[in-house]
Amino acid sequence: MPRTCSGGAPKRSSGRWSVASFHVPENVPVLVPRLLREAVEKGKFEEEVTLMRKDGARFPAILTVRPMFRDGQQIGFMGKTRPLAPPKK
Repeated sequence: MPRTCSGGAPKRSSGRWSVASFHVPENVPVLVPRLLREAVEKGKFEEEVTLMRKDGARFPAILTVRPMFRDGQQIGFMGKTRPLAPPKK
C-alpha cells in the first residue's frame, strides 16, 4: 500500500491532521505559529524543516503552506511536503 512521507495511508492524512502533528515537538511552539503567520502575511510559507513520521522517525523536507479561502474568508491552510531523502525501510 502506498504511504505518505509521514508514514500514513494517503487517505488518512488528507484533511484530518493539525499541522503541528507532523512537526518534531520542540519545533511546535515557535515554528508552527511562524509558518502559519507567514503563510497568511505573504501568501505562502516555504522552508526546509525537520518533520516526523507516524512511527516517530524524523526526516528533512521542504514544507510549503498556503492559506485557503472561500468567499473571501480564510477557512484553513493547505500544506505540501517534499521529502529531501527517501524513507528508510
